Amino acid sequence: MEIGLLTSICAPRVKPSALLDLNFAAQTYRQNGSSVALSSVLTFSRASTAGFHDASGQAQTAAIDTPRFDHGADGQPRGLLIEHSSTNLIAPSDLGAIWTISGATNTSAPLTPDGLGARLITVNSGVNDCFLSRSASLSLGQAHTISVFCRRDLHRYVMFYGFGNGPAGVAFDLQTGASQINTSWSDVGIELISSEVARLYGTLSPAANGLFAVGPASGINGSKSFVGGEQLVLWGAQIEAGSSPSSHIPTTSTGVNRAADIAGIQGVSGVYDVQITYDDGTRTILTEQVLGNGWWPATLDRPHVKRLTIL
Repeated sequence: MEIGLLTSICAPRVKPSALLDLNFAAQTYRQNGSSVALSSVLTFSRASTAGFHDASGQAQTAAIDTPRFDHGADGQPRGLLIEHSSTNLIAPSDLGAIWTISGATNTSAPLTPDGLGARLITVNSGVNDCFLSRSASLSLGQAHTISVFCRRDLHRYVMFYGFGNGPAGVAFDLQTGASQINTSWSDVGIELISSEVARLYGTLSPAANGLFAVGPASGINGSKSFVGGEQLVLWGAQIEAGSSPSSHIPTTSTGVNRAADIAGIQGVSGVYDVQITYDDGTRTILTEQVLGNGWWPATLDRPHVKRLTIL
């Protein structure tokens, strides 16, 4: 008597490949398991130029209607950068000679690690206050976020204040990465980009129009006591409507708008699950999405999308 082996019962199940797998970090794209050009499965538009960082960590400008594949300061890919429209309301953003300096000198600094121009602020001796200031006209009572880039290897503490929201404002510790609200701001934060660079930001609803001021402090509580010679290197000032900072928008003589990034899936129709992986490794799964040409997630948890997979 022969005994037949039912090998099919023991055969492993093979998980079907994704219908569409867009790996923006690796810049590899597959549809039904086969490599495809990104332009065949994704449309993209943006009505203005926009900034990003290349694989060398250098600041670059993407042309109109060109996607931004952004990188960190270490050159690691962060994926496709998708942002809403925003306007930098303060000019010039380089914190240069047009800005008013008090209690210090404001001179050109060596280029930043990502190749941008910067300003060196050196505190005068015998002063008890020091700041750079610039006027801006904002919508009163509406949330605005102010951000500035700063080197971390010089003076330890920095503070923002102005717009009638109290003299102590918000302050930052460049060594530890701590930040603190001292008067009448709604949010504050510090992004430690590298061992050399931080981006400082704070959100407020201005009580009055007037000056924005940035300068050194002697503590995270916004206190000021100087001996002279303390130094800061600053660049990339930005004031924009909303409660979080977006990528830097350079300005010269007036405010500049960056148009929204608009992406849309092509060639997929039906009801599918969608998995989104962000630059920090977190994931969002959108179940039973009705897809068609031009579909894109209505909201994103983060602006950098490393991978989007349709299952």
